[in-house]
Amino acid sequence: MRRIMLRSPPPPSPFLVVAAAFAFFWVCIFGLVHVSQAQTNQTQPTTDPDEARALNSMFQQWEISADQQQWNISGELCSGVATDSSNFDDQKAINPLIKCVCTYNNNTLCHITRLAVGINALSGELPKELGKMIDIRSFSIGSNNFSGPLPSELGNWTKLQQLHIDSSGVSGEIPSSLANLQDMKILWASDTELTGRIPDFIGNWSKLKTL
Repeated sequence: MRRIMLRSPPPPSPFLVVAAAFAFFWVCIFGLVHVSQAQTNQTQPTTDPDEARALNSMFQQWEISADQQQWNISGELCSGVATDSSNFDDQKAINPLIKCVCTYNNNTLCHITRLAVGINALSGELPKELGKMIDIRSFSIGSNNFSGPLPSELGNWTKLQQLHIDSSGVSGEIPSSLANLQDMKILWASDTELTGRIPDFIGNWSKLKTL
């Protein structure tokens, strides 16, 4: 009987081993980078589009802009100091300034909650676009040259807690829509041209501490 001898395959070339290991290494690296970028794109919060359009429109009217080294970095309004843990009231050197909360829609959506544009020599009537920023908690326009009444659209600010309009130039009667501002805690309205009687609804602002 004839015996058949089976030969073992020759060992792989060292060059092929090194090349295969090198290729596997780069496949892993590119895969990790792709996953990381995908996660970043999914979790990077963005400003509510209606609020972004409203704020950009108002800044264009007022001919002011953000310090893009501080916030509105790369065109994203809610970025930099606008979203960090710094105290808003300690950032007076940054003007104008906003603060955002970015915990909406599983931390993917930001709402503007504070807006300060005081001491900017701004003029004209306050734009109705302000009413689009429905999550505002603090609004400061003191020491400006505005004219005309407060927009009735401010009645949309049902979460507003602080309103600083002192020496802002606004005039006329306080809109009845402001009766909706049941969270109001602080109202500074000295040195303005507001007219008419103090509305009865202010007596219903049960959280009001400073007037």
